[in-house]
Amino acid sequence: MNIPSSDLPLLRLSATLLIVSLVTGAALIIGGWTMEHYAQQRQNAAAARLRRARSLLNEMRHGEEDIHRYLADYRTLLRRGWIGREKRLDWVETIGHIQDSRRLFPVAYELSPRQPAVPRFAPMPPKLRLFASRMKITLPLLVESDLFHFLDDLRNAHQGFFVVQKCDISHTTEKAGAGELQPNLSAACTLDWLTLKENQDGQ
Repeated sequence: MNIPSSDLPLLRLSATLLIVSLVTGAALIIGGWTMEHYAQQRQNAAAARLRRARSLLNEMRHGEEDIHRYLADYRTLLRRGWIGREKRLDWVETIGHIQDSRRLFPVAYELSPRQPAVPRFAPMPPKLRLFASRMKITLPLLVESDLFHFLDDLRNAHQGFFVVQKCDISHTTEKAGAGELQPNLSAACTLDWLTLKENQDGQ
């Protein structure tokens, strides 16, 4: 079909408008999909931030509950001499006070340096480490109950916590002189003096 030369400019214009319309439509479709995808990404990111904020809030709430739950126990242990440095001078004074108040025979003791210990009763919190000092006590006794009273007084002195590893009681062979009071028994005890130390690095 022959197209008059006078119609060619109009035909070219129509073709150009069609191409522009197609390109514009495609751009709008692609742009609309891009905006929708971008909006979805922003929505997902906002949802993720919200989940993280809620998780952090829950952790903070649980942490606060743990602090309130264990703070009273921590203060009790601190007051009883469980946590912190060893108060060896206080131990010596406590033994002397028990000896005088119970009117016991002179107590001999030997206290070894503090060493890291492995807990056998329960796992330790990551911020605390268990230490033990071995203490050997030799106590002359008039009667066996003197030993029990001595250990009870030592436990109630709140100078830490100790575990009696063993106690051997034997009869003495010394004879008392006239009007002289002599022990009938001798107790040799081994104790572990336990303390807790705060570990800043959690090691």
